[in-house]
Amino acid sequence: MDTGKARPAPEHGFGPRRTARCRRSCQDRTAPPPAPEILEFFGEMMGRACSMISCVADPEVFLIGGGVSKAGEILLDVIRKYYRRYAFFAFADTEFRLAELGNDAGIYGCCYL
Repeated sequence: MDTGKARPAPEHGFGPRRTARCRRSCQDRTAPPPAPEILEFFGEMMGRACSMISCVADPEVFLIGGGVSKAGEILLDVIRKYYRRYAFFAFADTEFRLAELGNDAGIYGCCYL
């Protein structure tokens, strides 16, 4: 029966227990960081996506902003690792940075337009 709610993909090990633990971790600021396998999975997807973008756009820098930027350098290290694995040799040295404006970056961009 379809409830209309998105469910985590069990093939990646993100079952109901893992999801509930991550939700509690996000609500409790003193909780430990997310599980390493979640960082690896997300970092690989972001690294792969950025490598595909670099084939088309040839960026000088990738800015990671919004809520994702709260993960900090831990996440950037994983994204860089997978980016270098998937990117063409000519693009492998593209820089990754965290957006200084964080969650407000989109609002500033809209106001600028």
